Amino acid sequence: MADNERRYTQRLPLEVSLELHNRYLEATQGKGTITNISLGGLGLESRERFYAGDKLLFQFTLPSGKIISVIGEISWVKMKGTTEGCGYGV
Repeated sequence: MADNERRYTQRLPLEVSLELHNRYLEATQGKGTITNISLGGLGLESRERFYAGDKLLFQFTLPSGKIISVIGEISWVKMKGTTEGCGYGV
């Protein structure tokens, strides 16, 4: 881990589809894929556009079948290209 990296827990690779909602469940904001997960957060990719500071409800089903719903905040955004969407840290 680099000296300037703030991650304190190990991220595990994971590929799980998820739905993104505004935090009040009024509307679906989009879909994406979780690429890694840890005790401190997750990485995801989506064609939808979000911004650092956006608070969303993330809903996904683990391979075990357990449904997870959690509110999180986008902490960073990485553009992947005009047609590929973005990578996000939550």
